[in-house]
Amino acid sequence: MNGYIEPTMSDALKVQIAHDYLCRNVSYASSWSVNYANTAYGVLKYKQAQCSGYSRAMKALCDGMGIGCKYIHANNKSINPSHQFNMVRVNKNWYIVDVQCNDSSGFYAFFLCSSKTYKSSGIRWNESKYPKCKKDYFSR
Repeated sequence: MNGYIEPTMSDALKVQIAHDYLCRNVSYASSWSVNYANTAYGVLKYKQAQCSGYSRAMKALCDGMGIGCKYIHANNKSINPSHQFNMVRVNKNWYIVDVQCNDSSGFYAFFLCSSKTYKSSGIRWNESKYPKCKKDYFSR
């Protein structure tokens, strides 16, 4: 992502650039086993991903930029128990980002949102293991 990120950018903008890079350059893979579509390496090299790959690639990009990022796996109470997504730390607060969902929908359905907002999608996770995402970054 050389040439995309500048040290003076806010963390929110850095997260948005990483998110948008993945949405613009990656397509949904028919299977997690195609071109390592469930790994950050496969996503960044072959430009195909399933939710696990999108989430791992997002984590790798955030790690490279020094942005706090968690890789989260949904639990069996979810509408899709095998789904994965991220939590990112911006301005000392944690927010949810679901790159695969946003790429599939074509808009920022779940970007820098609260747990409450994200749960409206039917996704659940073990919240006791992760930081609290108390509010939406953008007013809804």
